[in-house]
Amino acid sequence: MAEFKRILVTKLRHHGDVLLTSPIFTTLRRYYPDAQIDVVVYAETADMLTLHPAIDNVLVIDRKWKNLGVWQHLKKELGLIRHIKNQHYDLLIHLTESMRGFWFAQLGKIPMGVTFENNNRKNLFFWCKKFQKQVKRIHLRHTVECHLDTLRALGIQPAIEERRLILIAGDSAEKGIKDKLYAAGWQNQPYVVVHPTSRWMFKCWNTKDVAAVMEYLNSQGKTVVLSAAPAEEEMKMVKELRTIVKTPFLDLSGTMSLKELSALIQHAEMLFGVDSVPMHIAAAMQTPVVALFGPTGDKEWGPWMVKSEIVTSHNHPCRPCGQAGCANSHICDCLVHLPKSQVIEAINTIQVRQ
Repeated sequence: MAEFKRILVTKLRHHGDVLLTSPIFTTLRRYYPDAQIDVVVYAETADMLTLHPAIDNVLVIDRKWKNLGVWQHLKKELGLIRHIKNQHYDLLIHLTESMRGFWFAQLGKIPMGVTFENNNRKNLFFWCKKFQKQVKRIHLRHTVECHLDTLRALGIQPAIEERRLILIAGDSAEKGIKDKLYAAGWQNQPYVVVHPTSRWMFKCWNTKDVAAVMEYLNSQGKTVVLSAAPAEEEMKMVKELRTIVKTPFLDLSGTMSLKELSALIQHAEMLFGVDSVPMHIAAAMQTPVVALFGPTGDKEWGPWMVKSEIVTSHNHPCRPCGQAGCANSHICDCLVHLPKSQVIEAINTIQVRQ
């Protein structure tokens, strides 16, 4: 097995995708305790990995650079590449198939590269020269294990415990979320988090059914904390819930940072939600989770190494289709017609398992 002194990992995707890379760093740190281990992510996803004990530096690409104009944008990009070159990395693990990884390797003069197979690039000489090891994605393999396959290709075998997700909220987020809970009327009682929204709203369940579940949880003596991102579509659903739900709940939707949301979920008895980043946060925090899946694949994206109940339709063999709703209509029959009774049964089951 090769010895590496400086390692760069890239994951230029969304929040949940980035969090699912966290076991890579834990494993790398065991094999290379004295190495410099850095990561490049989009700026808005950085909080998924900051404070990770195995990561030395989180480098960011800010999508807002594009708003600076061509020359300023180019200056920012070249500045990052210059920084990468100056670090003298000897290994690049590029966890997407974008060309940006090639430029990091080429201009940053990184001698060894690992990435995933890409049919559009596998015959390109310059691509293969920079990425000597290309890993095939296995159908129905969880994304965490796919990420770890890039290490296996190097002869690095992750231990079972190293495969757990790692997310550190931090002291500031801990204090911030307590302050917000107290301001909302919390009195230190246990609570469950309901996060019914996603940046892709076609993944979400019917508002009236979410309201019914919130009322059911209340009837079971649970304090419900509602959360959502401040995005317009998510807050529209929250507004409807405020109108429909007839029982008390604490509403923190649209008010939290990612780290504060992580702290909120960390101390919850349970999370109820959909296939979205809070579900992965719950897995990292070892908070039991009930998650609804429609068109996306629960085998690849389900809650990882945590007590969980996944709820899917029994009447739609077409799922998971991977589309943005049926025929990309943004309406998913497999979610629209998902029975409320099936969801409540899953909630009861997870509570018994606790």
